[in-house]
Amino acid sequence: MHRPWLLAVALLLCEAALAATPRQPAGTILIVAGRSLQHGSTLASVLDTMAASCGAFGTSRFELLEGVEATDPALPDRLAGRDDLRVVVLVVGNLSLLRNVDPSLEMPADQRQLSSRVVDLEGLARSIEGVRRAAGRHGARVLLATAPLGLQGRIEVPELLEVAAWLRETESGLLDLGGHFASRERAMLFANGIDVLNVPGEHELARALLAAVLRDDALLPPTDDREAAHRAEQRLLDAWCRAERAFPQLMEAADAGDATSPGPQGTLGAPGDEPAVADEAVGRAALAMWRDDTGPATCARWQALARLPSAQGAIGLSAGCALCELEEQVGESTDALERELVNAGRLLSQGLRWDALVLAQKLVDDQPQRIEPWMLLIFIEMALGRPIEPLLDEARASVGAVSSLPLAESRVHELLAGLPDSMAALPLLLRALAPHGALLPTGPALEQARRYEAGGMLDHAIAALKQASRQHRLPPSWKLELARLRALNQR
Repeated sequence: MHRPWLLAVALLLCEAALAATPRQPAGTILIVAGRSLQHGSTLASVLDTMAASCGAFGTSRFELLEGVEATDPALPDRLAGRDDLRVVVLVVGNLSLLRNVDPSLEMPADQRQLSSRVVDLEGLARSIEGVRRAAGRHGARVLLATAPLGLQGRIEVPELLEVAAWLRETESGLLDLGGHFASRERAMLFANGIDVLNVPGEHELARALLAAVLRDDALLPPTDDREAAHRAEQRLLDAWCRAERAFPQLMEAADAGDATSPGPQGTLGAPGDEPAVADEAVGRAALAMWRDDTGPATCARWQALARLPSAQGAIGLSAGCALCELEEQVGESTDALERELVNAGRLLSQGLRWDALVLAQKLVDDQPQRIEPWMLLIFIEMALGRPIEPLLDEARASVGAVSSLPLAESRVHELLAGLPDSMAALPLLLRALAPHGALLPTGPALEQARRYEAGGMLDHAIAALKQASRQHRLPPSWKLELARLRALNQR
């Protein structure tokens, strides 16, 4: 039985009792990928934004050691004095392991001759061990990762596949980026077709890292209960979005925990954990709203959270309070989409229906791959008494055109068909999809255009995206891609 008043009292007592000391950073996650990443890569910034929206990496920040390879003899010295390190992600197996070879470059024939087609695995093992010792002196660990390789690289430089196979045989707890990118070879994620990721490839790497950590805690063990609880919540949300069969079991495990955490090991927290504790409580309230709609028990949860200073800014809080029509003032969400959705809802509640409609239409144009703006737009159209069937079809097509978001077609259909009642799922959706908001959306039409471009068929690449635009709305990054292709075709 839900006892919302008990939850409210517990949260408020927790707020009063906890110290104001901020939670200490969990350390730096240092990425050493060498030539796998282009010069000037923004991967670390992308990962920081993604991590901040879900808590799966705790309070750690990401850093890229640019231009340094795993076998660089100076790497152990570069790690000296780095007592801020949590993990060194060491990407192993790109072309740097072979001398005088890069099939993507035009070189005289004599320079293209390999001095040896044998990778020095013993020397590589010594290099890895040296990095492990250097990191270990500061209490950090090394997470080995197989290098991403494109189709051309796997065909023309099979020696690198042998390196990946050796790592899989000898290393436990391996981040298999090579295997992940092999499964995504049709997405055209390499700048040179071999081993250097392009910008979409870097965003794919970020997705792969998050998925791997959520799948196996041992790859990057949580530093505390708060980080573990955030991962448990994200697993639960992903399973809900994908309509996985495992979701009911995960939900049962969550219900076995206490009232404010997403997992059975959750607690109200420890001194210094206030924002993380409150964020977990917002996650629980979002789940309750989806299951129980906007009944008194659910709204009492949101009311208690709205009064906690430490909960302000948590993703889903302002949306939940708006849906319950609470009078409490809450701080702006850290999520830009949620801020705009709440602004549109506020206009609607003030009777400014046409202003709300204009804002909702803009949100759909800005992020047609996200289902939340579509839900709000359709909700407003329903309030205006206008037909919604064409919008429902367009929403399904636009959301379904993007394959990089963890939303099953059945879940999309359920949410759209369930309006207006399904608006209660908005806080849950915002929390579930927030980590993907920092990543470039991708889908079959965009990837087909990239394949045409790689083959020199710019007209076909342009036609692929133009055809997609007639079937659904294009995300802004796809529109930029279409403009770029058109400019190239005019040269």
